[in-house]
Amino acid sequence: MKYFYNETALPVSGARTRILRANEAMQEPSAELSQYSVVVTRPAFHVDSLPRRIIDMDMKCTVFPLLEILPAPDPGVVVKAARNLRQYALVVFVSPSAVSAFVSFLEAWPLDVAIGVVGRGSARRLKHYGFSPNNTRLIVPPSGESADSESLLRQLDLASLKGRRVLIVRSDKGRNFLTNALLANGTVVDHLAAYRRTAPKLDQFRAEKLLHLVRSRNTWLMTSAEALSVLVEQVDIAAGLEGLAEIRKQTLVASHPRIHAAALQAGFADVTLSGTTDDELLETALSLRGSNRR
Repeated sequence: MKYFYNETALPVSGARTRILRANEAMQEPSAELSQYSVVVTRPAFHVDSLPRRIIDMDMKCTVFPLLEILPAPDPGVVVKAARNLRQYALVVFVSPSAVSAFVSFLEAWPLDVAIGVVGRGSARRLKHYGFSPNNTRLIVPPSGESADSESLLRQLDLASLKGRRVLIVRSDKGRNFLTNALLANGTVVDHLAAYRRTAPKLDQFRAEKLLHLVRSRNTWLMTSAEALSVLVEQVDIAAGLEGLAEIRKQTLVASHPRIHAAALQAGFADVTLSGTTDDELLETALSLRGSNRR
């Protein structure tokens, strides 16, 4: 069975310069530019149905990824790991991007190797590639629990993993909570950086689009604390302090308590905590519809 890599990528990040001055950024926008929209900020994926579902609910949607997914610097390392899965009792995917970045190198999945995922988004991505409980032993945090390493850890049979080997497929950076918990259990843990996360390059086109969003009133669907940092940084570059003041007036929907806390710390006052699934994000966005219209 051959799996194909379907992650799309934006231009590679480069050096940032202040593209437009704040006084230019804050000019009075036209009615079209002021239009309210729901902003999807997660990395682009060609089968992402969330934008279409937002539009189907009679809301304008703007796709503005705040993180870009790039291949691993050394694909050969990923190839080697994909060909040596039988040494592992469990492989953990920390994100949908981790699934896509790794599955592209697979020929087949050993039936005796379990798969653990941190969130239900990763489970949906696995389903897209043909994985299911019928052909793979999947370990997924139950509905109603947070999509994080803590929830996955509670589902693991730690006694059966003692002295065995676990592979964690992730980006070139990330939390080490699960790693530390497994090491304390006596489990051998290998990390695989199957992809890289970086901020999209703030070129002229992106800066202009960002300024349109700054000048309007939107609901931002924020699914990553790292992405939130990119938003603040790029607004500062494109529109300065006045732009930062404007963006902090807009509504954020945070998919996890850590993101919620980071948003409040970054100065956003209107932050709503949601669940991690698309259904939960949509429900929250719908409940907030129009709250930020001028």
